[in-house]
Amino acid sequence: MSERNPLFSDRVYYEIISGCNLHCKHCSDLLSEQKNKMLSKEKIIKFHKKMLDKFGICNSVVTGGEPALHPEFIPIVEELEKSGDVTITSNGTLLDIDMVEKLLKNRRVTLQLSIDGFSQETFDGIRGKGTHKKVYDLIEQIAERNLNAQVGVSMTMMQQNIDEVMQMISYCEKKELAYIYFPTLLPVGTALKKWDTTAPEVNAQKKIEDAVFEKIAMEKSKIPILSNRLDQICAKAIPENRTDCLSTFTIKVCPNELVMPCPVSSKTEHSLGNINDDDIAALIVENLNKIKIRKEEYRFQEKKCKECSIKNYCRGEFCANCSLMMDGLTTAKDYFCEVTKYHVNNLLEEVEENRTV
Repeated sequence: MSERNPLFSDRVYYEIISGCNLHCKHCSDLLSEQKNKMLSKEKIIKFHKKMLDKFGICNSVVTGGEPALHPEFIPIVEELEKSGDVTITSNGTLLDIDMVEKLLKNRRVTLQLSIDGFSQETFDGIRGKGTHKKVYDLIEQIAERNLNAQVGVSMTMMQQNIDEVMQMISYCEKKELAYIYFPTLLPVGTALKKWDTTAPEVNAQKKIEDAVFEKIAMEKSKIPILSNRLDQICAKAIPENRTDCLSTFTIKVCPNELVMPCPVSSKTEHSLGNINDDDIAALIVENLNKIKIRKEEYRFQEKKCKECSIKNYCRGEFCANCSLMMDGLTTAKDYFCEVTKYHVNNLLEEVEENRTV
């Protein structure tokens, strides 16, 4: 492999279909301009083989839209699992227990269910009437058939569910699920349009994340608790973890067959190429190297960033401050900035305390 090749994560995201059967309040809506699009199994497998051969990327994430809507959903998973681990992200409302059992017959496959509320009122309020019963009934059946070790849950923290976070952790522990994951609420799509009524109040966000982070640090949970925000904070504040998403790339393939440099990017102008291009591997390397060289251009520059006390750790590297995702400055940027600064400072204090002990 050439020294000029960029660094990749160990997985490719495949948005296999643009459609979804739900209209969640916090939906990123990244595929709104790709209606009625889907990736064929043959093209996915052909592209994945190229990524494995050229870059050693073996694992995959099968997502959407709602992947269960794809007519080749199960065959796609069965083919990808031959190369590496497969994570399926689904809202769970179109899955039945027999389908889940078929998907999970290979131990390399994990099903991640999106669950954004513990109570029926909260869950249905976010994802639609009747969704709570469908998904929670499915989890009960998953536990009964002892499939829980291959099933995880993701919960996006919002105003509507922030008081149910600890209950959700306890529920997942009780069901002995594989993990619970807290992705960061992204300021895109529906969430951005309704940011003031969707994102938790800043201090409430800090408080609940402090509680979750403490539970992780003290190993008080019976199952793994994963946090996108915590991963990002550790990558900024701990020298041996220092990295950024414009140096180590996780590529994504959209339903329109374009290859993107980030799982949350969707703009055509940032495409690395098309999976049908004969020289797609070379195009990916060429275009990612351009991004690496010009990565500062993808960060919005502000005077307050230059004066910030954690500028040498943060370097303006967070999603709401990246033009690969955002079109410009929004109130969400200030929100991300404040939360990031708070957690980085806390972690730096802990690191310093541990050094002096």
